[in-house]
Amino acid sequence: MTTTTAGHSPRSIAAWLTALLMFLTLAACGGSGAGAGGGGDLLDTAPSRIVVSADNDELDSSGKTPVTITATVKDAGNRAVANQMVDFSADYDGVTVQGGTQRTDASGVARATVVADVPTAHTLRVTARSFGQGGLLSDSAELSIVGSKLAISGPSAIAFDTPTQFTVSVLNGANDRVGAGVAVTLSSLAGNEIANTTVQTNVDGQATFLVTGKVAGPDRLVASALGVDSSPQQIVVSGKQFEFVTPELDGSEFNVNQPHSVTVRLRENGANLAGRSISFHSTRGTIDATAVTDSNGEATVEIQSSQAGFATIQASEPDSTTARRTIEFVARTPAKLSLQANPSVIGVNAAGSRTNSSQVFAIVLDADDNPVKGATVSFKAVDDPSGGEIDPPSATTDSSGRATASFIAGPNPSGPGRVVIEASVGGALSDQTTLTAARQAFSVVIETGNTIEAPNATTYRMPWNARVTDTSGAPIVGAEIVPLLEPLGFRTGYWDPAAGGSGGWSQVIAASCASEDANRNGSLDPGEDINVPDVGRPNVLDPGSVASVTPGVGVTDELGETNFLVSYAKGYGGWTRVALWVTVKSNGTEGTASSSFWLPVLASDVQNVDIKPPGSTAPDSPFGTGTSCPPL
Repeated sequence: MTTTTAGHSPRSIAAWLTALLMFLTLAACGGSGAGAGGGGDLLDTAPSRIVVSADNDELDSSGKTPVTITATVKDAGNRAVANQMVDFSADYDGVTVQGGTQRTDASGVARATVVADVPTAHTLRVTARSFGQGGLLSDSAELSIVGSKLAISGPSAIAFDTPTQFTVSVLNGANDRVGAGVAVTLSSLAGNEIANTTVQTNVDGQATFLVTGKVAGPDRLVASALGVDSSPQQIVVSGKQFEFVTPELDGSEFNVNQPHSVTVRLRENGANLAGRSISFHSTRGTIDATAVTDSNGEATVEIQSSQAGFATIQASEPDSTTARRTIEFVARTPAKLSLQANPSVIGVNAAGSRTNSSQVFAIVLDADDNPVKGATVSFKAVDDPSGGEIDPPSATTDSSGRATASFIAGPNPSGPGRVVIEASVGGALSDQTTLTAARQAFSVVIETGNTIEAPNATTYRMPWNARVTDTSGAPIVGAEIVPLLEPLGFRTGYWDPAAGGSGGWSQVIAASCASEDANRNGSLDPGEDINVPDVGRPNVLDPGSVASVTPGVGVTDELGETNFLVSYAKGYGGWTRVALWVTVKSNGTEGTASSSFWLPVLASDVQNVDIKPPGSTAPDSPFGTGTSCPPL
């Protein structure tokens, strides 16, 4: 079966001209080889007309339901003409004719199918052509492409002067979402304010927009795209203004274990509404269920939480108008301090060099094991035979209670565990950790190539090579190398087919987030799980140990090399950042090397927009699409 796009190519036109010349030559010669009276027989059976019909006059724009076009070739006596070449074509781009050139069967029939891959409603003509008595024969069938549909969803009532979110979905003729990159124009017939009157659909064929009520009363919202309009979305602007007074801004911080006031104001057409019952809900902590507005139209409740983390507060008034505010509960009173260093063994540095370093991080918790935010942690070297330095000397804890500094080794070997680092908070809390600055009589490097393996439908394998040499560059044979994978962070976002530009999927990154395992102990401790909508997985450390490295111990060969494989599920490719550490022991000396990287994805898995990228959550990241998280 052959496939042609709309129109005729120069090659097909030339072919038909050649066929026409051959036909005229045969007619002039009386049909050589036809026998006695052959000329008359040829004229009697020569094609005289062609008739075209379609099994459906509507063509689905999604391409899922093709239309069959039938062409019947007959002679002057209305007899079927077999073995006659017929060419089918369509006059609209984006429409594909499958079986574009066919020969008629014994019944004089040739068939082709027409498939549309255009979201816009349109009328097109499919034409069948053949050569016969008197020259070119043709006939056409007219088809209508059933185009896209638009639908708006959202609340039926919105508050006056308060932005409210709506969603528009773009569907094709088969009621499937069309995907990313469709421009949708939005309008309010009553003149209410739309923040962005033109929006772009995401990979799910949807886009969100904000409507702010400025004209009290009924309104109709209309979306337009691809030549079609949505059915009007009926809404009512209540004339009410419903908003948070305190806290004034999203992201406001509330101390744990303390009551805090939350106030909303309800007004209508500029006048305060008193005596209205307002209900409150929060995703964290405890909050008063209801409050009644006073003469200022304000209702106040108290909220309190014993746990640190983000929370969303929602207030609802009797007519179902809602307002939301996001806050963060934070712990402020340090009660516990732990200090760790990674790696614990590093090489010494040549004078002036800062290549070899260890990350020293302190975790500060309160008495209830909540991470303490905003605490100042001081770092100092209690003992450092290496002659190194700590940078910076102090740091402030983040939402996970973590403060980080770097120890840069000096030029002298310290001896095992002789470098002692201390962290303290306010002079009352302190903890120590030890490191080793070793003179490396050898060097170890790790590296990978530019390819990964896919041993099965769900797994990637990334090859790595470790090489150990002495100071002269000679390979060290028999050195034991122990690999370790450390989760560093993750990305939120999605794969976008429209942004690919060359027919493939392109990664759209919403946020790059630090690992939730703040103290790097591999356990989900209090305060470590991010509680933000669309970021990470609930009750799980993200990114977690999504990759493994094998073998557990490698031994260098005669080239001083050994190989490792980093294996991981395909769905985490492009979304997870890890560090590969190797520790080498040889002749009583220990050294390390590391490389941090995003787990890659195989190019062929994201090159076809007709096939979703790998992963059960694809095209979305396995860690969500939100934007609020501690940065990587």
